[in-house]
Amino acid sequence: MPRPLSESDTEGRGTTAVLVGDRLLRQLLFRVRYRLLLGIIGLLVVAASDAFYALLSGPLLTGLLGAKSPGQSLGGLIGSPSLAALSLATFGALLVGTAAIKGIAHVFQAVVIGGASETVGDLLRRETYRCLLELPLAAHRQLPRGELITRLVDDTHRVQRLAFDATLSLLRAGVVALALSAVALWLAPRLALICFAGLPLLALTIGWLTRRVRTASRHAQAELGELGAQAEQGLAAIREVKSAGAERSEIERLAQHSADIASWARRRIATRAFSPLVNETLAALALVLGLVFVQGVDGLQPERLVSFFTAVVLMYRPIKTISQAVQELAVARASSERLAQLYQLPSDEAVADQLAELHLHAALELREVTFRYGETTALAQVELSVAIGKVVCLIGPSGAGKSTLANVLCGLEPPVAGSLVVDGRAIEGWPLGWLRQQAAFVPQQPLIFRDSLGANLRYGTPEIEDAAALAALEQVGLGQWLDGLPSGLNTRISAESLSGGEAQRIGIARALLRPRPLLVLDEPSAALDQQNERAVIAAVRAAAKTRAVVVIAHRNALREIADQIVELDAGRLVERRPER
Repeated sequence: MPRPLSESDTEGRGTTAVLVGDRLLRQLLFRVRYRLLLGIIGLLVVAASDAFYALLSGPLLTGLLGAKSPGQSLGGLIGSPSLAALSLATFGALLVGTAAIKGIAHVFQAVVIGGASETVGDLLRRETYRCLLELPLAAHRQLPRGELITRLVDDTHRVQRLAFDATLSLLRAGVVALALSAVALWLAPRLALICFAGLPLLALTIGWLTRRVRTASRHAQAELGELGAQAEQGLAAIREVKSAGAERSEIERLAQHSADIASWARRRIATRAFSPLVNETLAALALVLGLVFVQGVDGLQPERLVSFFTAVVLMYRPIKTISQAVQELAVARASSERLAQLYQLPSDEAVADQLAELHLHAALELREVTFRYGETTALAQVELSVAIGKVVCLIGPSGAGKSTLANVLCGLEPPVAGSLVVDGRAIEGWPLGWLRQQAAFVPQQPLIFRDSLGANLRYGTPEIEDAAALAALEQVGLGQWLDGLPSGLNTRISAESLSGGEAQRIGIARALLRPRPLLVLDEPSAALDQQNERAVIAAVRAAAKTRAVVVIAHRNALREIADQIVELDAGRLVERRPER
């Protein structure tokens, strides 16, 4: 059974989580590889344009200040006599052309790579949501819902930035910095080495800051998940909160998580704020050392000197971007690890191949079934048989194990022990996927979407026709209610717009529309008056003609239609009343 993911889990499984996250990123990036290639070509053009700017700056300034053609300086710089004949107009055209090419390349790579980024974000959100839905119920009990939503919404966005925004900023700045470094080394090798002497120290400092940023981001994301869970819990129980006058108490419960998020965010901000200090100090020191060196050097052409320092000055911005991008990667990497931990949790089993053609036709038997929540035994060696055409009623006090038994029957929970027999055939293991294909389950509070009534009824069975949907509503006593709706099946509904009884009967109608041989209902008439209860009982009786029906009930009216009544107490079957 999956455990809650704590900070110790993150530390202990960090390497594995990173590997899983990296593998997923590689798969996603492979889906957009051609767009990435085109974008990288655009990045190279931008880098080449910046390098060409640096080369042109020296001849332009020395030519203008020396009252001669910039082409003469450019010819001397490049070593090509043919370039010396360039006029100022032609030189200006080179500058404008370079700017245009750089601008077009920048737009091209931004559009191509930005589109690929959004594609990867879309795929990542879908994959994460699929993972959440495939987690077993045990994992959903352990992981707060708000935490899961945070991973779906916030962590996926940060990982998208890891895959594209920060990574490509790093790549873009790195390519530009390399191009400018190459220009500087070509123009004045010894001077360039002096100016670049501080780069190892800069790299070490960035690495130290990155580790601190990553730690702060990991803690902040964990607290954000806790805050989401707390908020989801309070808003889901808003009626109880207001009726108890507990608004201030809820705010205080949330306040600690919010304060912790702010505290870790401040640490991250303070750490990242050191980067400009380090960058600018080392850059200024390198520039001063370069100027000192220049004073002792004779014979360095003015155009080479100007182009060199232009390249060095232009290099500051990409180096600053590299520092920022590395820290952005640290923030996103913490989210990548959190998602990877999620993907490592076991998912529900699919339908086994050998059971694909098996369908329930006669009876389903549970033999010596035991189920535990952690160390607590919820079912202890329970034996039960449900047959097509029969209604089995489960009774017993709250906490007796009735809902747990219903979950086991529907394939929602795997027992720790016991066996399953289908139509007299013993089934190896506990096929959760197969059981779910056989059962239609109605919980006490059915799921109601903010969608049309028809869409709610067709949930899981989109092929249902309007006539069948209308008949199901009539069966559960919602015919007159439907007549009063402004747009019939197209009327938009939500859980807030319905009474408890209406929501419950819509859930029952939805289950009746599903062609499943097993129908399981958990207190289907708990929110109904006697008249509507009679309609539901009639619908259950009609369904039992072609299905096996299991009803959890406390009310006598439902017990009266049962062919068999099974009483549970503390997870044990204490009484099995004979069939009528």
